Amino acid sequence: HSHKHISEWVLPIDNGVVIDHIAKWLDVVTIKERIAKIVRVLWLYGKWGDWISNGAQTGRFKWMIFRPGISLSDHEIYQLAALAPGSTYNHIINGQIEQKLRLSTPSFLRDIAWISCKNQDCISHLSHNEQVPAEFVRKDNLMFECIYCNKEHQYNEVWD
Repeated sequence: HSHKHISEWVLPIDNGVVIDHIAKWLDVVTIKERIAKIVRVLWLYGKWGDWISNGAQTGRFKWMIFRPGISLSDHEIYQLAALAPGSTYNHIINGQIEQKLRLSTPSFLRDIAWISCKNQDCISHLSHNEQVPAEFVRKDNLMFECIYCNKEHQYNEVWD
């Protein structure tokens, strides 16, 4: 029988999605929080797994999420980019990477569950029950401005 070469990065699934480099420069607690956000926003409950690999070359740990069986829609990939900029989306078919995308922070945050403006005077604030969905424009990599009230939020502040 043949011996497969096992690299440091082993695909855990034959078909599905692998998301890696999630918040890779941040601490383990932040990475786990980011993974929890991804699971909540993309409704991956019970449909995903995560694991950690110790990068032999870098000496750093890599956190990954995998979702067997299907790919993500364009809107799910957009939401993933908003949640985990800098991560890599890999669509796996028959054990091969068919699509690989390095994700960066979108220019706008809209049509995303679990985001809100934290300004209580804003028409989109949940306390007003106006059903106005939160929407932000990116000012720079980590600052977002509400399109309704112009309040600036850091990345972590927009998420509920």
